[in-house]
Amino acid sequence: MSEYGEPSSPIHLAPKELVGWLASQWRDSVSIPDSPYRLPMLVTMGTRPEARTVVLRKAQENPLEIHFHTDLRSAKVAQLRASPGCLLAWYDPQTRLQLQAWGHARLHAGDTTARREWDPLPAHNGRQYGQVPPPGTPISGPVAPASPEKESGWTNFCVGIVRISQIELLQLSREGNIRCRLEPTNSAWTKSWIAP
Repeated sequence: MSEYGEPSSPIHLAPKELVGWLASQWRDSVSIPDSPYRLPMLVTMGTRPEARTVVLRKAQENPLEIHFHTDLRSAKVAQLRASPGCLLAWYDPQTRLQLQAWGHARLHAGDTTARREWDPLPAHNGRQYGQVPPPGTPISGPVAPASPEKESGWTNFCVGIVRISQIELLQLSREGNIRCRLEPTNSAWTKSWIAP
């Protein structure tokens, strides 16, 4: 199963197994609200680096991709349109495993990909995209006015799909931290150990 017998951490798994383990954590997190893999930090570049938490909505292994939803009018959409390279970061406090994944984002709005993810959304989620002022606009109170109808949010709904091109894992441990890098080569992934 692994390069060194039974691993105390998934970081010891062989490359293909490790990528499979990551993909399964991401897929499972969609239906587990308190999973440490459900809410990654998404880092983009504008005039300065910006990080925000997104909700992981879907994941697949081949190709290795994750999906998130956002408002088409948000700063992250403009930043990803200008520079689609981005970083996603997770931390599991229970296992003390840190994960960073670099990739490029594709954005879908008003198309069949977006519609497939929009239709099953609960009404309260859809209404959030129908808020009248765009995200980041100053408002007079804590709640932004929004339309009561889900479909009013469709025009502002956007799906971000990040194809992962490099992954680094850092296992924190009192016995010594361990770090590795995963990179795709043709149809496989390779793993290299790097100094923590």
